[in-house]
Amino acid sequence: MRPIRLASYLLLSLSFMVTGIELCPYHAEYKAYRSGSKLGKASQQLEVLNDHQYRLTYQSHASFLFLSDHRHEVSLFSQQAEQLTSLRYQYTRTGTGSDKELQAVFDPIEHRILINNDAYLPWQDEQDNQLYQLTIKQYLADGQTAFSLPVLNYRGEKEQYDFALQDKEQIKLPYGKVDALKIARIRDSKKRETFIWFAPELNYLMVRIRQLKEGDEQLDIRLSHYTPETCSPNNKSAIADLSTNDSPTSTNKD
Repeated sequence: MRPIRLASYLLLSLSFMVTGIELCPYHAEYKAYRSGSKLGKASQQLEVLNDHQYRLTYQSHASFLFLSDHRHEVSLFSQQAEQLTSLRYQYTRTGTGSDKELQAVFDPIEHRILINNDAYLPWQDEQDNQLYQLTIKQYLADGQTAFSLPVLNYRGEKEQYDFALQDKEQIKLPYGKVDALKIARIRDSKKRETFIWFAPELNYLMVRIRQLKEGDEQLDIRLSHYTPETCSPNNKSAIADLSTNDSPTSTNKD
């Protein structure tokens, strides 16, 4: 994989202006449930690679009856003058059924996204399937209650995600009790529902995701451990790639 020419991306990036919170590295672990039964575990880590470049890594491992699902996502992005810009995105899924993989490279010079080294899509401010979550954190910190985000999803398709703030409530998690802002994804159909909770006291960390299909719970991911790190200039990684070899491994206990 060729190194990213960060200077060009910063000068010509299509990006989101955000304010409110500082991007500080952290490692979060989650437990996954379905209708009260334990389904698996997940983890998310934000790393500072240099002054303007970050890596966000997510992985999950779930099993239900004879079904299994393992996912790994890595987003490489930049922040400059409070703007978040996708640079590269990688998604892999293995388990029961067909394995899936997506690699996307965001090219601000040609204003396009290279999909799996094969085809191009026009780039019109889309963020990748993970980065939009950090933008939501910033919007909530700014006091916004409704927002629309253009996203390149894990299938390599462009979508618009609409969200609205629903409530502020105290929720009980494996991590403990936290006060959280609950948002809902707005869809034309009520067959599928997605709710996400962010905790202001944890730097607006995503602490819970709940998904329902036709009223039946499909997934409920809840925070179990959170390790924040200080936003120190010395807290940087020397490697800026999408290698799965340096991704974190969740240490959740059964």
